[in-house]
Amino acid sequence: MDILMVVLFGSLITPLVVMCTLPVALVGALASTHQSLKVFSLISIVLLLGLAAKNGILLVNYANDAGRDGLTALDAIRQSPCAGSSRS
Repeated sequence: MDILMVVLFGSLITPLVVMCTLPVALVGALASTHQSLKVFSLISIVLLLGLAAKNGILLVNYANDAGRDGLTALDAIRQSPCAGSSRS
């Protein structure tokens, strides 16, 4: 997946930004469960990691597009429609 994103985005830094969100999502998922890990909880963790990667890709893509239009990366993420509850 990392090599594909390097080719699609044309940058080595952009996929690393997206991949840095995955350990944070994994730690959050493991910290929220106080029970043993079973098959259904592992499936839900895999789904959570997929959603975190998708959201990261969308945010980075929107920031790149907005950066071409003259906005800074932080302003682009703040105005992003996929930022959801992370807006302040």
